[in-house]
Amino acid sequence: MPESRRSMPDYSLSRWAEGIALNVLRAAVFSLVLLSCTPACKIAQIANRTSSRAPKLILQVDPQYTEQALQRGLQGTVALSFLVDQNGRTRDIKVIKTLDSGLDRNAIAAAEQWRFEPGTRNGRPIDVRTNAEVTYRLPSSRVE
Repeated sequence: MPESRRSMPDYSLSRWAEGIALNVLRAAVFSLVLLSCTPACKIAQIANRTSSRAPKLILQVDPQYTEQALQRGLQGTVALSFLVDQNGRTRDIKVIKTLDSGLDRNAIAAAEQWRFEPGTRNGRPIDVRTNAEVTYRLPSSRVE
């Protein structure tokens, strides 16, 4: 019995690759059409929901020099770490770099009065821990 052979179309490797490439191109165009049908406002809402924003200082009260620090001619920086809560108030204030105990206390007292626009995540206010430096400089008439 003679062996029957089916006649197969002559597909070379390049024609096969062209067919795959054409299908990939069709899928990409279809995806672009779907994306272009998405309303811009919805994309903006999605972007706003996933964005985060740091607290923004809106009221800063300067610390007062202590009489002892003035007499000693002390200048420098006190570094603070604190939490800005969802209402924009400072809490849990800690000194992370000290200068003088009196100046440290005054820096904390000033920071307690600072007000912030609260930080946000996904459009909602959140508590954010942050750091700030309070710099003490002698008035120009006191600098030696």
